Amino acid sequence: MSRRVSDKLGKLLIITSFILFAIAAYMSNIVNHQYDSEGRLVAGSGNLFITVRPEDELTAEDINDNGATGGEKTPDNTNEVNNPNAGDNNNPSNNGSNGGNNGNNGNSGNNGSGGDIGGGSTPVNPSTPNPPASPEAPAIDPAVVNLRNTIQSRYGLPIRLSVEVNGYSVGGYSTAPVTDTSELLNALYSLDNDLSKYPSGLFYELTSSKPLNIYLVKNYSNNSITGVTDHSGSTTIISVATDKDFDVTLHHEMFHYMERYITGRGANFSNWNNFNPVGFYYVGNDTGAINDSLSYTKNGGRADSYFVNRYAQTSAAEDRASTFEYMMADNKAACLNNGMPVYQKARFMADQLDYFTNSCSSGTTEYWERFL
Repeated sequence: MSRRVSDKLGKLLIITSFILFAIAAYMSNIVNHQYDSEGRLVAGSGNLFITVRPEDELTAEDINDNGATGGEKTPDNTNEVNNPNAGDNNNPSNNGSNGGNNGNNGNSGNNGSGGDIGGGSTPVNPSTPNPPASPEAPAIDPAVVNLRNTIQSRYGLPIRLSVEVNGYSVGGYSTAPVTDTSELLNALYSLDNDLSKYPSGLFYELTSSKPLNIYLVKNYSNNSITGVTDHSGSTTIISVATDKDFDVTLHHEMFHYMERYITGRGANFSNWNNFNPVGFYYVGNDTGAINDSLSYTKNGGRADSYFVNRYAQTSAAEDRASTFEYMMADNKAACLNNGMPVYQKARFMADQLDYFTNSCSSGTTEYWERFL
């Protein structure tokens, strides 16, 4: 074999090896769902989270409605959602335009929230959702379209509903659209009220890193699913089942979206497990087991509970998203009393949001800080 041929074969072998290595690295990022020691999804791994809430699992509002906590009712000073002239509290320019972030986003990354099993957000293989129909599909009642458009302009978040999400499937699960006009209007009023509780400009800041769309569906083919956050595409899609605990699910999924943003900017939850009992392991680490005596919804509403509910014990990220539900609830739960373990978690989360977003600050009491 000549030296020239030998050199060519050597170069070809090097190039081939490099290509195979690149393919292997790329495929490992798509297929493998890797989590760090704090339960956070490692950048580049799974991007789809399906939230499942067992029928017998109480929510923050269930506990308060049943009077188990004795928590006080906090006045709601948010916009009247049925008033189309209400101020655009999340629109910095107040003109409905898709305004940009007024600060530097820094190293915005795609570090997602950790997965949850047996009653939380479970990462599954990403799937491409079916594209929705035109936003102005004629089958939608004009009153629904007008209210939806008002909310979109107020917060800069595209909303898809009714026939626009007909045929939408995600993670192997199909969805049913909401077609009843009164149901759609009620869902939109709830959505507007929920979004109005977030700081002015926050959604414009978050979406400058990765856009967010909200899909309103009636339910999923798995009736235990309440919502899905899909980061797999260029735009994050949060879909919420209107037949379920809409407000609770929306806030839960929204924290996953916010955590993705602040983690990309440097938020650090490496010491999170210090808030938990000595020797505790999350179920997601394959070594832990759910302990009902530690869950507020299962132990009679004890103030010294370490977790708000059972599926908060499945991963650190689900612990945070579940805690956030209680921070956004209408009533204060006893586990948020000053000095209690859940209070300490909530205070730490609020501090991270204050520090790593431009729209929040330590000098302002955000809605989720009312009980802290």
